[in-house]
Amino acid sequence: MEHQHTHSSSAKPFKKAHELFNKDNSSQLAGSLPGYPQIPLDDTTELWNFIKKDICAPTLEALSPRLWWMSKQSSAHIWPLHYQAIKLRSIVVSENPELHLVWYYDRIFIKPLPKYLLSLDFWDTYLKSQPPLSGPEHKIIKRSALGLLRSYRYLLQYESDFYIAQEKHLIPSTATWESFSLFLLDLRWINDEDVTDRYTFGEIRLSRLNFYIKFFLWKSTFHRIDGQYGAYFARFYGPLFFIFGILSVLLSALQVEMAVESMTSNIWYRYWSFARWTSVIVTVFIALIAWFLFTLLLIKISAEWYFAFSDRKRRRMERAMCAQL
Repeated sequence: MEHQHTHSSSAKPFKKAHELFNKDNSSQLAGSLPGYPQIPLDDTTELWNFIKKDICAPTLEALSPRLWWMSKQSSAHIWPLHYQAIKLRSIVVSENPELHLVWYYDRIFIKPLPKYLLSLDFWDTYLKSQPPLSGPEHKIIKRSALGLLRSYRYLLQYESDFYIAQEKHLIPSTATWESFSLFLLDLRWINDEDVTDRYTFGEIRLSRLNFYIKFFLWKSTFHRIDGQYGAYFARFYGPLFFIFGILSVLLSALQVEMAVESMTSNIWYRYWSFARWTSVIVTVFIALIAWFLFTLLLIKISAEWYFAFSDRKRRRMERAMCAQL
C-alpha cells in the first residue's frame, strides 16, 4: 500500500528548516499575502475569498464520486514533468485549480505552487488555527492545500523535473534542487485521508470531463478549449470524412453490381463476372473494416471499464485492510 503513515491534522506539513518562503528571503510588501502584494492580510473577507478561488476545485469535488470513471483511482497517477515531454505533452501553466493535472491530447495544465503555501508562518496563522470561516469550509481549504502540495511530490521526482518547473515558473526561482528535495521529503506523510476527494486522483482527461459533466452536473462543458467556431467544427471533419469515404466506396460497389446485371451478352460475360465479384468483395471488405473498427472500439471501452472496476475494488480492499489494522 502506498501510504503507511497517518499525517496528523494538527501537524505542520513541512519543517521550519525546509521552508521555501519566509519573511527573511522575501521582498514582498509587509502585511500582504505571500506572493500576492495586492491581497492585504487584514481584509479577511477578501483574503479567504481569494484563497478559496486560488486552491479549491468545487466542480471536481462535485464530480469526485464519479472521477473513477474518468481516471485511475490513485493519487500517484501523475507523470513527472520530464515524462510529459516523452508523452508528447506540452506543459501549460494555469492558475485555475480546476485545471491542475487535467490533460487534453498534447498538453497538460499545471498550477504553480502558491508562495503562501510554502510559508510556515502562513500555515501556523491561517490554516492550522481556525479562521473566520465555518468549520467545513476551513477543512476544505486546508485539505485542498495539502493535496496541491502533495501533487508536486510526483511532478518533481528528478533533478531534470526541478529545472523544468523553474523554467515554467511553477516553483520559486530561489529554491535549489537540494532544498526543494528536503521540502518534498516532508510531504511524504500526507495521505489520501488528509486531502480532498479530487486529490485522491491524479491526472484526469479533459475530454472525459467535458463528456460526463453533461450528465452529472448538467453543464455543457467542463472547460472549453476551442474559442472559435472553425476550430470547434474542425474536430468533426476527420470522422465525417472517414464515414463519407466508407459510404462512397460501398455505394460505388453496389452501383457497379447493379450496372453489370444488364450485361447478359456473351461478349461482356467475363467483364460482367469480374465486375460483379469485385463489387461483392469490395462490399464485404468495407463491411469487415467497419465491423473491425466498431469491435475494436467496444474492446477498448470494455477494457477501460474493466480496469476502472478492478482498480476500484482493489482500493476498497486496501481501505478495508487498513481499517482492520
